Amino acid sequence: MLEENTKTPASAKGSGVAKETTPMNIKVLGSGCPTCKKLFNLVCRVVKEAGITETVTYVPDIKEVLKLKVLKTPVITIRGKVVMTGFEIEPEEVKKGKIKKILLDNKNVSDEVRDPRSATNDK
Repeated sequence: MLEENTKTPASAKGSGVAKETTPMNIKVLGSGCPTCKKLFNLVCRVVKEAGITETVTYVPDIKEVLKLKVLKTPVITIRGKVVMTGFEIEPEEVKKGKIKKILLDNKNVSDEVRDPRSATNDK
């Protein structure tokens, strides 16, 4: 499991936009079977290789999976949102690529508070 915390990117400083990066809260949920554990390990590797400084949590509790109302396990959630279900048989590199894309697509989601003094009039 990765134990690092999220940091605010330096590019967000002084841009007229105050950004608060929301932690990704990455979870792999499943029944505790070997397939679920394999996906958890794969997600941890991809997170580390992608340079994402987030904790990945493994939740081997079928009751938690049922709360998500999904039909396939394992499940990957980011910020509580289901982003992937099931673990199809495919080459590991393809699966790593898919997981990396999902993680990176969800990495830079932030809450933006715009400074009204930096707004421009579009006419």
